[in-house]
Amino acid sequence: MADTDAFTLVNEANQHKIFDDYEELSSAHFVDPQTFLTGVFRRQYPELAVTCTSSRNPALLDFAAAGHATAELDIINESINRFRGYIAGNARYGYKEGIYESRYFAKYNYRWGNHDFILYVIAIGYSSYNFILKEPANGETTLSTPKIVDELIMTCGRWSYPVDNDFIYVYDGYWSASKSLWQQVQKA
Repeated sequence: MADTDAFTLVNEANQHKIFDDYEELSSAHFVDPQTFLTGVFRRQYPELAVTCTSSRNPALLDFAAAGHATAELDIINESINRFRGYIAGNARYGYKEGIYESRYFAKYNYRWGNHDFILYVIAIGYSSYNFILKEPANGETTLSTPKIVDELIMTCGRWSYPVDNDFIYVYDGYWSASKSLWQQVQKA
């Protein structure tokens, strides 16, 4: 990960935390969380462009977990809201028992290639959002979507949804794609 100084964008004297607004938002005071939070981010980071996406498309944290980027959880400069629980193992699918963690509000220092971003992943009800913050490049403004953000979204999307029809959908309580089953059927 890059030196954390690359992510020090707000004067340390400013003690306001985005989590304060998230807490207020989550207290039944909103109708449109995306609009509300976009405004919050623009006030907190006036020098950065704010891009909002679904956290599932593009799946930026999965993209980083696969080694295509890095996502360093920042609990020094921002609060976190998480839920932890137990998950039973499943020998059939090769899952070991363990502790899982769901994060409903988290800030990450995100690095893709030579580019640094601030990424907030925020879940509200059944919706989950990525807020990608990036300084505008030449010719862009804070109200633009930086070209590099669109490139990240496209690259992550192509990784998430490769053009590959060699799979079979399997239903075992839920639908999942199985490339290995497709390969076994082709050998039969």
